[in-house]
Amino acid sequence: DGSLAYVNAGTFTVNEGEFTAGNGGYGIAPLTNGTVIINGGTFNNDLLNWGGNITVTGGKFKFNPKAEFIAAGYKAIKDGSKYVVVPETTAAIVSDAAALQTSIANINDGETIVLKEGTYSEIITLEGGKTYNIVANGNVVLPGVAHETNSLTSASTVTFEGVTFDNSLQTTGWYTGTSPNIMPCVGVWGGHLTFKNCTFKVEGTSNKETGVMTWWTGDNKATLNFEGCKFEGINDHANARAMQIYGKVDMTVKNCTFTTYKDYTLKYVGGEGCVAEFEGNNVSNSENFVELGSAPYAGANYTAKFVNNTLNGSTNLWVVAHEEGQKIFENGVQKK
Repeated sequence: DGSLAYVNAGTFTVNEGEFTAGNGGYGIAPLTNGTVIINGGTFNNDLLNWGGNITVTGGKFKFNPKAEFIAAGYKAIKDGSKYVVVPETTAAIVSDAAALQTSIANINDGETIVLKEGTYSEIITLEGGKTYNIVANGNVVLPGVAHETNSLTSASTVTFEGVTFDNSLQTTGWYTGTSPNIMPCVGVWGGHLTFKNCTFKVEGTSNKETGVMTWWTGDNKATLNFEGCKFEGINDHANARAMQIYGKVDMTVKNCTFTTYKDYTLKYVGGEGCVAEFEGNNVSNSENFVELGSAPYAGANYTAKFVNNTLNGSTNLWVVAHEEGQKIFENGVQKK
């Protein structure tokens, strides 16, 4: 009949030649020569019952949609008892730590793992030397993430989006750095990690005082990027630090919010030629936003750049704890 219909939501069941939208009770007659574009919704019958021309870019289906219905750039994958149409780059939709770890082991470059809402039970290990994304669909909480290799063949490049990391959920020490068996939200000896709109909850108790921890890893350079993230202390809030970054690490921290306490929010001790950039962040509670240098674990000749950060209360922008040839810039002007 030449008409065009879009389906974006609702639950649909074909019943005696009618579609019944469970969210509103509307009946829609099947098309014969028209076009249906399905962007979402739940479908309890085979789409062959719909008639007309069908193009699917989203939704959940009781029966696996025919390949000719699925739009270019999309595919159907199993999600529990349903089939879900997702972008072709989606590797898996997972709901527990074991499935997530399996998906990481089998992922291809450029693919995305979607995390279903919930609290996951185990620390996740990044591996494989591949480039991929891990994206939360709803409120997703992980106890922690480990990337403990920095070899050129096994260093992964991973982007997390919308995930909450909470190290109060950890029960056993696992990451060695300045002290054995500590329990950060993220523990890194290498790799290339980006966190977008993530939340880091730092318990602040013994061996759980750090959100993100890196350590010296040899000649291979690691990279860390944080965009729009939140760092907060919980439980023993007064002893929580957002990060302790040691080693050959380049990093950017942009538009993040820090409410952790203690003497500094973030420690940065870089290797030769490394650069850390801090832009547009909002910082409260601690004495210093960034502490540079460490007498027992010294770096050398690295650069810290600060642009348009907001400091609340008596927080200082930076302090040099140990002279290591640091270059420091504030809004493009060299201060040291």
